Amino acid sequence: MVSYGKVDIGLIRKTNQDNIFICDTNIGALSNLYIVADGMGGLANGDRASQTAISEFVKYIKDLEDVVLTTPEQIINFLRRGVNHTNYILYKKSKELFGIDGMGTTFTAATIIGNYIYISHVGDSRAYAINKRHIIQLTIDHSLVQEMYQNGLIALDEMSTHPMGHMITRAIGTSEITKIDNFMYELVDVDYILLCSDGVTRMLTDDELFTIITKFQNNTLEKLVDNIIYNANLNGGHDNIALIMLANLEVN
Repeated sequence: MVSYGKVDIGLIRKTNQDNIFICDTNIGALSNLYIVADGMGGLANGDRASQTAISEFVKYIKDLEDVVLTTPEQIINFLRRGVNHTNYILYKKSKELFGIDGMGTTFTAATIIGNYIYISHVGDSRAYAINKRHIIQLTIDHSLVQEMYQNGLIALDEMSTHPMGHMITRAIGTSEITKIDNFMYELVDVDYILLCSDGVTRMLTDDELFTIITKFQNNTLEKLVDNIIYNANLNGGHDNIALIMLANLEVN
C-alpha cells in the first residue's frame, strides 16, 4: 500500500486549522493509520484542537499495542474507544483552558486490514472509495445542510453552495460524549481511498473530484494530491485543504 497526504492553507484563511496523520506501517495494534481532522473555525484554537485530537488518538493506539484484534467487531470497537477517549481528553482540556467556548474538530480515522477499510468518523470531513467508473462517498456528513437535504428542504446540488454549509452538528471536543459513526467497507474493485476535509468538498463536486483523479491516475499520488489542491484553490480556496490518498490497498 502507498499513500500521500498534504495540507494547504487555501486562499482565504489566515491560519491553518486542518491536520493529517499518515502511518503506512504497524502502529500499536493496527497495521496502519490515517487521520484527517479539521479544527472548527468558529471556536477558539481550531488548529490546536485538530492537532491535539490526532496526538491523543495516536497515543491511545500506541499505548495499547497488545490489544487482540482478530475480528471486525474488535477492530471497530478499538477505533470507537480511541475516538471516545480522544473526545473526552479534548473536551476536558477545552473546559480547563477556555470554558464554554473551547476547542472542537472533525475527526475521520481509517485503517486497512486485509481487504477491508475500517473507519471512525465525526463531523463533515469525508472518506471516498474510487475506481475507474465512479466515486462513492463512504461517510455521511454530520452537518446542518446534510440534515436539510435528508429532510427534503434542499436539493443535492445545493449542499456545497449553501450559506450554512460550514455548520456541523457533531464534533470532537465540544461535548463530554459524542456520537461516532463506525463501519467497515470491503475494498473490492477499489483503486483509491480519499480522506479529505471540507476545504476539498466545498470547492469541488464529486464529479469534479472523479474527473481529476481519473485524469491523473497514471501519475504519482503526490501529483494527484497536488492537482486536487490546485483545483480546490482554483475554485476559490475558501477554506483550509487537507487530504490523504491511498492506493494499492490490500494489507495482510
